[in-house]
Amino acid sequence: GFTLEAAHAYLPQRDFYHANPADSFSPWAFRRDELAYLLFGRLGYDPKTPESVFRAALAERVGTDGLWDAVQSASDIVPFIMTGNTCGPDQRSYAPELELGGPVAYWASPSGTTPPQWSCANLGNGPFDTFAFASPYDAATDLVHARGTSRVSPVDVALTVMADATAARKAATVTVDAKNAEARDVVRECGALADLGEWFARKLRGATALVVYEQTGKSAWLTAATDETNASVLAWKELVADTAYILPFAENMRMTPLGIVPFHWKTEEPRTALDIASVKATATAVMAMPPVFTGTLPDPGVWLATARGPGVGLVSLKVAPEDPKATSWTVTATFAHDVPTGAKVDIQYRPFQSDAADWASAPASGKGTVFTGTVSGTGEGAMFGVEIQGPATMAYRYPDPMLETPYLALPP
Repeated sequence: GFTLEAAHAYLPQRDFYHANPADSFSPWAFRRDELAYLLFGRLGYDPKTPESVFRAALAERVGTDGLWDAVQSASDIVPFIMTGNTCGPDQRSYAPELELGGPVAYWASPSGTTPPQWSCANLGNGPFDTFAFASPYDAATDLVHARGTSRVSPVDVALTVMADATAARKAATVTVDAKNAEARDVVRECGALADLGEWFARKLRGATALVVYEQTGKSAWLTAATDETNASVLAWKELVADTAYILPFAENMRMTPLGIVPFHWKTEEPRTALDIASVKATATAVMAMPPVFTGTLPDPGVWLATARGPGVGLVSLKVAPEDPKATSWTVTATFAHDVPTGAKVDIQYRPFQSDAADWASAPASGKGTVFTGTVSGTGEGAMFGVEIQGPATMAYRYPDPMLETPYLALPP
């Protein structure tokens, strides 16, 4: 089972957020979130409930079917922020739709770096699932050392979010009834989420470029980090403007401890200056002690704007025997295309009890599309994945987290 906490669970139950009373379409805050309840209720009862049910529910409320695609893209943005860079799983750890998460230089830092003020308290920053997603530091370090990044890189996360933001902005082109206050809210919220996505994507790319500069001293990467950071700050300004219809409110789970009382995106805007300052401080430190780098790097503008190409693709990942208490397992990965000659293939695994041990690797052998490895049993089930490294910078982990759960589970 699971517990569902409503989005307004710790906030006033009456409409507390509209600055203009004429914008209110209900006296009750829960009306704002009814479509989310419908999703949980219907999909929890029947996971095969067709999209048409939810699409029709939105159309009935806003008077048009034309907002559906924009809402889907807008709804993708906050989950990807949480996925790509977070301080922890709980609203008390991180509020991805509300906070800055520390300056860009902190986003560029390695795991375990002491957080600065107004960021992650005692929790480190980085991807929510460090098995499936790479941090800016990890992806940039791979680039500097001419390695492929097998996890989903921050570049791909940023490009995904930027595409979502572009699609979400199309809500503004849809004609809605001027008397339908909820439709107006949906259009405005799609625009605000697009701003939030642009802020996050630009900051994530800025952090990645900043790491490359730190490790190489190449000025083109400092320019890229500066440009991306400036674009991020501008996007936050747009977010402030596009949320002017929302009243400041108390958010005591996360924002009050961070000194934002009451909360509004405009009250955080002065702190975006810390992003620009942190890039300048990094540049000063690098120029004082330049790193030694003799390799080659791509053009930052091209690299930061290029999605990772398709890999060989996974057809299936099978474990035998399907017994969680087996003394060992044979794991077979079947790919859609031949694995390149010279590539290294590993089976990755960890005990199902996720705090028992971290991920480990076992070599897999084979050729073409089929590779097999043997994994020692844990006595309590396990989770499995497969990694391909090389040649050159070709690197992937499967199952692909952009398409499905990034590991196969054999529960106890």
